[in-house]
Amino acid sequence: MRSFNLFLLFVLLILLFGYFTLFRRHAYPLYAVIDNVHSVESESKVILDGKEIGRIDKVRMLGMHRVLLKLSIDDGVKIPGSDDVRYRETLLGGAEVDISGAARKVTESGVAAKPGMLDRSGFLKASDTLHGMYEPNFKEVDSNDRKRILNRLDDLVKTVDSVAKKKK
Repeated sequence: MRSFNLFLLFVLLILLFGYFTLFRRHAYPLYAVIDNVHSVESESKVILDGKEIGRIDKVRMLGMHRVLLKLSIDDGVKIPGSDDVRYRETLLGGAEVDISGAARKVTESGVAAKPGMLDRSGFLKASDTLHGMYEPNFKEVDSNDRKRILNRLDDLVKTVDSVAKKKK
């Protein structure tokens, strides 16, 4: 019985210590300066090509509508040096940082940053800083754009309906 208790204690200790190393998200930092932002949610998703690759770790205000985001990017994720950063609210009320275009590394003047900021393979390095903009959600789109978007959504629904009817 005593050996069983020692075995349980040993397993419990392994699980306790293992949790902090095995089950913790291993990540490297990237930074993003986002302009024209009104509010930012910490722990929001970071996505690349529609896939979640990390989270916003910390938020620091740099001015009235400018923030510095510390992003925790999952280890093993390589971000190509030809993208753009967008912070946007999702349709369901959440928010996300989209770096699907993210490493173009555009400066405030719109000029590409120095090539030395990327690693030799053309990917972003840990602790690089990206620049981006807030992308307005659907509520902030003007009425002409809203009509155009609604018309496109209506066309999409009609197309999906016709495809579904053909498959029956």
